[in-house]
Amino acid sequence: LDIGGESSRPGAEPVGDQEELRRVLPVLHALLRGELPFRYRRDSLRRERQSKTARSTSVPTETMSGPELKLFKALKQLRSEIAREGNVPAYVVFTDRSLADMAAKRPTCKESFSAVHGVGEAKLEKFAAPFIDLILKQDKS
Repeated sequence: LDIGGESSRPGAEPVGDQEELRRVLPVLHALLRGELPFRYRRDSLRRERQSKTARSTSVPTETMSGPELKLFKALKQLRSEIAREGNVPAYVVFTDRSLADMAAKRPTCKESFSAVHGVGEAKLEKFAAPFIDLILKQDKS
């Protein structure tokens, strides 16, 4: 777009985007003067954003077996308690995806706990013990 450039001098032929600009300019002026209503589609953007969020954070609990679902719920409870004590959001401790993987794999030592989704060195050292203890207790009952 060449606004104020060589082709915008009086008598110069409109080139490319300038033709489009000349076509759209009267509509833009009418919008600015309030003669035409301005409408936009906010709903499509919101719907897309919500679906991405829901897709990335949801865990399909309906595919879990009874014992796995029971452990998953107990792991969520433990996560909530740890988060409350640390004054942090629960997802900082572990995401639902990590807890679901934990419920499926049932790690009983630090080595197997390190294979759980979302567990790095820091979370291994900080949280492995209480979660492994809970898993062992659940397996006994």
